Amino acid sequence: MNSTVKAYTQPLNNYDRFISARDALGAGRFPMRITGCTDPLKANLISARSSKKGAKLVLTRDDNSARQLEGDLSLYDNNVLLYPAKDMIFYSSDIRGNALMRDRLRCIEKIASGADVTVIMCVSACMDKLLPLKEVKSRTIHIDMDSRIDVTKLAAELVDMGYEKEIEASEPGQFAIRGGIVDIYPLACEAPYRIELFDDEIDSIRIYDAASQRSVENIDGFDIFPACEYVLSQERIDSACRKIRDEEKKRTDALRKVFKTQEAARLSASVNEFIEDISFIRSKVAIDGFVNYFFDNCVSVLDYFTDNCDTIWIDEPLRCVETLKDAHKEFELSMDSRYDNGYILAGQKDT
Repeated sequence: MNSTVKAYTQPLNNYDRFISARDALGAGRFPMRITGCTDPLKANLISARSSKKGAKLVLTRDDNSARQLEGDLSLYDNNVLLYPAKDMIFYSSDIRGNALMRDRLRCIEKIASGADVTVIMCVSACMDKLLPLKEVKSRTIHIDMDSRIDVTKLAAELVDMGYEKEIEASEPGQFAIRGGIVDIYPLACEAPYRIELFDDEIDSIRIYDAASQRSVENIDGFDIFPACEYVLSQERIDSACRKIRDEEKKRTDALRKVFKTQEAARLSASVNEFIEDISFIRSKVAIDGFVNYFFDNCVSVLDYFTDNCDTIWIDEPLRCVETLKDAHKEFELSMDSRYDNGYILAGQKDT
C-alpha cells in the first residue's frame, strides 16, 4: 500500500469501532455486519481492511453500484476488476468477442492464477453458470523455454479454446502461424506473445507490439487461458446436439398433438439454427441458453472464491437479497412463457 493510500486509510485506525471490526475479521469471526458507512467511505473501509494476500470479492445490488464502487476502489488499489453479469434472459445476444465476455474472462484468469485481485460484481452475477475453476485451470496451456511444441496440435487446441487463426495476431483471441513463428494474443492480455521455434524446440519467447508487430521484450514463459467461457471439443458438441435433437422431437410432437403447430415450427427453427451455428462456427456461438446439454457440472462464480480468498464484502445485503429474488422471479416467468410458446426446450428453463 503506497503512502498516498495510507494517508486516506490510516485515520481509520484512530476509531475504536474500526479497530474492533479489524481485529474481529483478523481472528476469523464471520460474518460481520458494519453499518453507518456512507457510499464514498465504503471503498476506504474495504481498502483499509484488505491488506492480506489473495482474492477479494465485493457484491453489490446492481450493475451501476458495482461500477461506482469499482471506480472508488481503483483510487486505492490498481488490482480491481469488474465482473459483468450475463443477461440471463437475452443470453443469445452475449456473443463471443463481446467486451463484457473479455472482462469476465480477465477476472476468471486472475482468480485461477492466484493473483491478489479485488473482483466487484452485482449480486445477480452469482446466477451465472460457469465451469468449475479446476476445469478452467486444466484447459490452460503453459508455455516456457523447456516446452516442446507440435504446431499442428497446438493450433487444434487453440481453436477448441476459442481462438481464431489469422494471418497476424493483432487482436485479442487470435493466433497466427508462419513457418517457425507462432503468435498468440490471449483474450484477457494487454499484448500478444511470439514464439520462435527451431523444429519443435523453443528458441525465444517475446512480447510484441500488435500494431507494429515489433518485439518488445523477451520473457521466460506465459499461460494461455481459454478465449471463450466454455471450451467445446467436437465430441462434446456432437453429444449435446443429440440430446437437443431428442428433446426437440419429443416437444414438437407434444405441441402438434394439441394443435400448436406454429409453436412447434418455431421451436424446430430455433433448434436448427443453433445446431447449424454450433456445428460450423463453434466458439463464436453463445451456448448459455443450451449450457445444460453441454455440461452437467457448472458452478456459480461464488465457488471460485472458496480457495485463496481474503474476504467477501456484501454491500447492502438486504437489497442484494431482494434483487436476487426479483431476478429469479423474472427469469422463471420469462422461461415459462418462452417454453409454452415454443421458443425454448425444457432443458433451457434452468440455464
